[in-house]
Amino acid sequence: LTDESKRQFDKILSEVARRPVPDVLVVGHTDAVGSHQINDALGLQRAQTVRTALIAVGIPDADIQAISRGKRALAVPTPDGVAESRNRRVEIVIR
Repeated sequence: LTDESKRQFDKILSEVARRPVPDVLVVGHTDAVGSHQINDALGLQRAQTVRTALIAVGIPDADIQAISRGKRALAVPTPDGVAESRNRRVEIVIR
């Protein structure tokens, strides 16, 4: 996790606490380098790392789901095979 990511945890905890029945979705993303299979696994690994960190700060594990979008939802559109660091990310959706 980056320093900026760690700072976001307080905001996330506040938002989860506001919900009567929180549902947290952690979505891992990758850049366009590599196959879908490899990127799906890598995106899931990223999401699970963040999920574990959220559990460690007090969000119940039953309230958090981790999934991967791999290279299917690029933040910065690039051709296949192009490395773009802004696409390597994790999004947290609180519903």
